[in-house]
Amino acid sequence: MKDDVLIIKYNQETDMPNICFLKGDTKSLLIDCGGGPKMAKCIKNKIIIDPDYILLTHYHWDHSFGAPYYKSNVLSSAFTYNKLKEHKDICINNIDDIISDNLEPLFCKPHLELEYDNIKELNIKLPDEIIESKTLDLGNRIIDIYSVVSPHTEGSLIAYDRNSKYLFIGDADCGYIKGIDFYNDSLKLYKFLNFIINIPFKYIVKGHDDIKTREEYFKEFNNL
Repeated sequence: MKDDVLIIKYNQETDMPNICFLKGDTKSLLIDCGGGPKMAKCIKNKIIIDPDYILLTHYHWDHSFGAPYYKSNVLSSAFTYNKLKEHKDICINNIDDIISDNLEPLFCKPHLELEYDNIKELNIKLPDEIIESKTLDLGNRIIDIYSVVSPHTEGSLIAYDRNSKYLFIGDADCGYIKGIDFYNDSLKLYKFLNFIINIPFKYIVKGHDDIKTREEYFKEFNNL
């Protein structure tokens, strides 16, 4: 916890991303929500209360499938909503039913097997509100939500906490996944970096990495 930012650290074995909880005087926000019952239990043991809002940074299972386990208003982009609806419309009898480059890539399969003892228990919750950009007032805590170009997937959202100067980007700067491999898109990454450089963040939280300062983060891209 730093400046009232609670970050539940990512887990490489289960592929749980960093989960971020922000509380204002009147409302609270969870940024991403894990991928199912086991992750949700871990998260809820830390945050104690159901947040007022959940922001889905993108549709991939490890960031979104946990939504049914919270009594929260779920926010997402239109692209994320439509992708989750594709999942929901499938009669899922085994994990392979949702494994494809257009839904959950093969990279995700072993992690899904860890999360779900019985994949038939998977229950997709569709987001309650579609947004492209939005400012949330949590009560003396303002959160700016932006739609960004991302090499990882369309429909990516990021969130900036004006109070703590933390920027939460999910997987927005990662490569896109085909099968078990990640591929770079230098142009989309450049557009993403060119956008966030104008946000006055001091710390950045990626989906599956340690927290970095602004200086540490941009230093990684000096050769682009």
